[in-house]
Amino acid sequence: MYATIVQDIYSLIHNSTFPIPVVPRDYTGDLGPSNEFMAVQIVFPNSEAHQYDGGKKISGMLFMDIYTKSGHGDERPAQLCDIVSEVFDNKTTTNNVQFFLGSVEDKGMDSANPSLRRSEYRVNFNYYGET
Repeated sequence: MYATIVQDIYSLIHNSTFPIPVVPRDYTGDLGPSNEFMAVQIVFPNSEAHQYDGGKKISGMLFMDIYTKSGHGDERPAQLCDIVSEVFDNKTTTNNVQFFLGSVEDKGMDSANPSLRRSEYRVNFNYYGET
């Protein structure tokens, strides 16, 4: 179940045309010359088993940290958040991962690299599966 959810999310990412690299949040490789990127984390804080039908529901949240050059205002992060929103907001995958409306929070300059600004897009989702 969990692997199905992760695969669905990364499938949406890989089948989209993000203008900057998208990597897992714990990525440690080289991003090349790009000074902008997105880092993905998927968390699963809640799951349920339904007694009446044997079905399962997993609730989770997708976080996408969006890193842009600091000192250049809100426009670039907003443009990238629009692209992410188009991919995930109110979408349902073929494997029944249902996304809700996402939200964005400006996190300010990145503590590890002050030349970057971090905005955090997050969206809740539910997965309904296995009966």
